[in-house]
Amino acid sequence: CEFIPVVDLYSAGHMTTTKDQLDSKEAVPFTHSISLEGPQGEAVRVQGLFDDGAMISAMCTLIYDKVKHRLDNWSQSTQKLQMANGNIVNSLIKWNGIININGVKMQGEFEVFDSGGGWGFLLGKPMLQAFEAVHDYKTDTISISDKKSSIMIENQITYPIALHQIDGSISLTADIKQREILWGGMETPPSRQVI
Repeated sequence: CEFIPVVDLYSAGHMTTTKDQLDSKEAVPFTHSISLEGPQGEAVRVQGLFDDGAMISAMCTLIYDKVKHRLDNWSQSTQKLQMANGNIVNSLIKWNGIININGVKMQGEFEVFDSGGGWGFLLGKPMLQAFEAVHDYKTDTISISDKKSSIMIENQITYPIALHQIDGSISLTADIKQREILWGGMETPPSRQVI
């Protein structure tokens, strides 16, 4: 019997983030636009959920299906991911390449699995460490750096594009590509709640 390691993937927080939570000034997850560099240098943009409780970075299969043809460096994955509720989810595939956040670039990788629409792209702790990310919770900003530059980024969960025609039941941590698919109803994502 071959041993395949299982990686815990969990985060404290809400299963979904809604406009109602923002309106009540409740603490919300940190999201920001990121770019994945394609084979000819083109930018594949996704909305990233910054989560230092996640032990890997990951892309939802809904996003993968829309962008896989624009990226190369895909490879098979045998990784199994354990959710906070104990469920084990198989990673379908993984990617390795350049991740760009407002001009700060870092080599990174992520696994692909079905988040159930809860989020589009998850930046886990190893990727946040690579970017030397420091979260200032008072201002809800994160400083990141590479060997060339250091910048401060703001939480984009409150940006007007994220709130455009979103009712109280749609998760604001979902990427816009997912919202198009999920508008008529949302499947329950794997639990990110610490039990």
